[in-house]
Amino acid sequence: MGKGALTVLVLAATFVVFLFSGNAYAYRLGEITINPKAAVSWEYDDNIAFAPNDDTRKSDFITKIGGGLNAIYESPLDRLDLGANVTQHIFAKHDDFSFMSYDFNANYQRDLTKHDHIKLTDYFVTTEESTSFQNEFGRVAGRYRTTNNYFNAQYIKEFSERFSAVATYANDSTSYSSGANQADSTQNMGQLEGKFAISSADTFLGMYSYTERDFRHGAKFRINQVGPGWQHYFTPQLYIDTRAGVQFLHATSVDKNNIDGFYSFSLIDDADPTMQLKASFMRATDVVPGTQAFRKNWMFDFRISKQIEQRLRLFANTYFGQGHFSSIGVKDNYTGVNVGFDYDLNKNLVLNCSYTYSQVDSNQVDSSYDKNRVYAGLTLKF
Repeated sequence: MGKGALTVLVLAATFVVFLFSGNAYAYRLGEITINPKAAVSWEYDDNIAFAPNDDTRKSDFITKIGGGLNAIYESPLDRLDLGANVTQHIFAKHDDFSFMSYDFNANYQRDLTKHDHIKLTDYFVTTEESTSFQNEFGRVAGRYRTTNNYFNAQYIKEFSERFSAVATYANDSTSYSSGANQADSTQNMGQLEGKFAISSADTFLGMYSYTERDFRHGAKFRINQVGPGWQHYFTPQLYIDTRAGVQFLHATSVDKNNIDGFYSFSLIDDADPTMQLKASFMRATDVVPGTQAFRKNWMFDFRISKQIEQRLRLFANTYFGQGHFSSIGVKDNYTGVNVGFDYDLNKNLVLNCSYTYSQVDSNQVDSSYDKNRVYAGLTLKF
């Protein structure tokens, strides 16, 4: 028996033990509720190495087995959510691609006073797979390990029923495995946004932000962004959010300043607790991890989820966009589609199934690729 097959059997046995243990492992520790979970899934990926052509393309069946813990603390003034997961990815044909992924998340909210609130979030992940279309599109082609940490802190102040302000600080750091041939980087962002309700249906926004991405042993990129915005509620659940403004860009590698514009439009519909819909379009300049250049990009993102019945939820997400790295002469076109469903087999066990297609069409041949992935999994929650 091979090493990979033995690992699958051991982890599968662990999952079966959890499966038949019911909810005996869910318990309270004082004011903290702790919920273990276990998961097993199978995925077919027809391009595991993000190869640009059929000659170097590799496909495989991947078994993923893992477990995690969620912990919740709640009081009248604050709430803390913690979560951690470990997953073993086992490739059937290409055992050298097998790897372990880890992620950790923390969310904290506190009401300092009736009109003052803070929100803190942190998400850490180390993996060899992209966790979203936004992460996949903009990545340099090839297979490698990426470690990310995202931190966000917000202070919300309500001066009156009509006027409020939000101060935000965000930090994200990205590092790569030695074979990735990419520079690690850190981004810091500070933002101040004010909101004034003109009426029950209309809110005026004003925003300023400063973003700086610093590449280790490389260039530093700065973006100052300022502009107004507007929100209009057609109903208490259906509204539009529009923003536009100016970006002031500076890169230390060329010691040159540029000015660009940005705008975004979002339609959000939380029709009822069983359905959520969001369609958004954005055009702006940013800097993505791994590429030391400004990216002028646009994207369209549509997502919808619907609870068909008490046990069944359907979801779909489409993503289209283009990124132009003018200083290095690279232009990428992005396409992504994800559809699937979640079905509650019982109060603890959930069946997850999905299909995902992603494509990067680049003027740099080695950066182009497309992937088809079919996924089916079981998640046991206690």
